[in-house]
Amino acid sequence: MSAGVQAECALLPWDSAFFGRRIARLEPPRPAAADLDRALAWAADQQVDCLYALIDADCTASVRALESRRFEFMDVRLTLDRVTSGDDGLSASDGGRLIEVARPDDADALAALARESHTGTRFTEDPRFGRDRAADLYAAWVTSALGQPDTRVLVIRDGTQLAAYLVLQRMSGPEASIGLVAVRAASRRRGWGRALAAHARREAQRAGATRISVVTQGGNPAAVRFYERCGFTARACQLWYHRWFTS
Repeated sequence: MSAGVQAECALLPWDSAFFGRRIARLEPPRPAAADLDRALAWAADQQVDCLYALIDADCTASVRALESRRFEFMDVRLTLDRVTSGDDGLSASDGGRLIEVARPDDADALAALARESHTGTRFTEDPRFGRDRAADLYAAWVTSALGQPDTRVLVIRDGTQLAAYLVLQRMSGPEASIGLVAVRAASRRRGWGRALAAHARREAQRAGATRISVVTQGGNPAAVRFYERCGFTARACQLWYHRWFTS
């Protein structure tokens, strides 16, 4: 590989190791055609298998440039947020179950729930990754969160079974974030997801965050409505594209 080709791209070591492919990301959120041509030359020089691009949804020129260069649309990324202060109408006991912090011995149950819950994402819908391996990604995400600083995995149990979880990240920063939320299919429609979101907001506020954000799929109206009921409003809309160089 030569060192002469330059572009606003970055190799992604974690993604590359996890999927066993050489993966990189295009960094500008509003790339022009010339940016993409440099990125494609760089990707060829770096022997990249897949190049991600996350662009602002309102940049039509970037969309056209990406699609004319065989980037494939994968997902709508919607960011929502709210202040951590205020009343969302829920108490800590809402949902009828005690909310706890996950224990290390919950790892297997968390991984199992993650594998069955996070569908319809850019990873599960891209056939080159494969749904089984994409499901493993979310299992790895939630279990690795157990040992991360400034992160809390909140859970609700139904008897002895782990029925729901929420991953709260960057708790003590100015803006905390909700990473993953899942509720077992048999335990839905009991208000447990909303109870977890309300508890996460209060935890973030106590830790010093003044805002809390979440990223969800814009094409998932149920998820969008859920967060709106929790007091979140949309802040940004972006589009994910993948460009593959190998089959």
